[in-house]
Amino acid sequence: SMDTTSIVATIAVNMILLVATIARLSKHLRSWGTQNWRPGKSKEDASRALLEQHAAELEATRPQRAALVEQFEMATASIVTPSPLRRYLLRLGTCTDPMLTHVTFEDGHGSSMLSEFRCWMPSRQYAALRLLCHNPFVTSLVLNGCALEDGAGEVLAEVLTLSPSLTALSVEGNDLREPGLLALVESLRTNTTLRELRLHHQRLTVTTPVEEALHALLHHAHNTTLCKLGLAVRNDVPRHRIEAALMRNIDAARAARHRESMRRREERGEGVGAAPGD
Repeated sequence: SMDTTSIVATIAVNMILLVATIARLSKHLRSWGTQNWRPGKSKEDASRALLEQHAAELEATRPQRAALVEQFEMATASIVTPSPLRRYLLRLGTCTDPMLTHVTFEDGHGSSMLSEFRCWMPSRQYAALRLLCHNPFVTSLVLNGCALEDGAGEVLAEVLTLSPSLTALSVEGNDLREPGLLALVESLRTNTTLRELRLHHQRLTVTTPVEEALHALLHHAHNTTLCKLGLAVRNDVPRHRIEAALMRNIDAARAARHRESMRRREERGEGVGAAPGD
C-alpha cells in the first residue's frame, strides 16, 4: 500500500542521515584525536589539552624551533605576495596548531601550495622541511611530486632523526637519487616512530646499493618499527628478506598493541582475557 511504501521510504532516508552523521563524527574523532575528545568538548578544548600534554616537550625544544623559524623567515623574506604556503609552514614551525597532524601541500584548491613549493629554490625548500624537526603533533608527511632532490633527502633524514611523532612519510614522484635515498635509509637506524615509508616513482630507477641498504637495515633488525615500504625492489633475495622483516615488525607491533591494551584494561580493573592480535 501507499502508507507502507511511505513508511519504508522514511526509514530509508533516516538510515541514510544516520550513516552520514556517523561518518561526520568519525571524521571529527580522527581529526581531534580520540584520547582527547569527550562528548561536549570543543575543538579548542581538545587543542588546549594537546598543548598541555606536550608542554614539557615544547618547552624543551623552544630554542631549536625558534632558530628554525628564524632561518625559514630569512629564506622567505623576499616573498612579497601573499603566500598561503608560507603561512601554513609557519603554523608547523611554531607548533601552535596541535590539530595539524597530516601535512601535505596538495590543498585541494588547484594545489597552489604544491605549485609554489615546486618553484622554490632548494635552500628555501630545505628551510621549510626543517620546520618539522621538533613538531610533536605531525604524524603524516606527504611530499609527493614536490621536485625534491638529494639535498632534500638529507634534510628529511634530519627530520626522521629528530621528529618525536612522524609515523608516515611519502616522497613519491620526486628526483631523489642514491645519496638522498641512502641518507633516508640510514636515518631509520635510530628512528623508532616511522611505520610507513613510500619511495615509488623517482625520476631514475632506485639503485641496487639503496635496495641493499634497506635489506641490511631490515633483515638484520637495525630497524624494528617500519611496517610498510612503498618501493618495488627488483632483486629477489633482498625483496623476499625485506618482506619477511616487515612482516616481523608488523607482528611485533600487533603484540605491543595487545600488551598495551591489556595493561590499560588492568588499570581500569576490567580484568584480562582478550585474545592477542586485537
